[in-house]
Amino acid sequence: MGWPLRMFDPLKIYFVTVRCFQRRLLMRPSSETNDVLGGVLARAAELSEVELFAFVFASNHLHLLVRAPRGNLPRFMQYLL
Repeated sequence: MGWPLRMFDPLKIYFVTVRCFQRRLLMRPSSETNDVLGGVLARAAELSEVELFAFVFASNHLHLLVRAPRGNLPRFMQYLL
């Protein structure tokens, strides 16, 4: 039996956490890493039309506070990851 379809409430703010593969330190801070992560995050938010309230990138995971008024959180996450 498959998983039930996800229902996104356009008024809710979602706390999203994503961990790197095998907990590797793939996002270690550097000026180049910060530029790339910031650019990809901004582009994903613009294309998916989500409201991004806060974000934190650590060396091996990230946290986001996001609202998806059009229910397009999966599209945003797909582009971001």
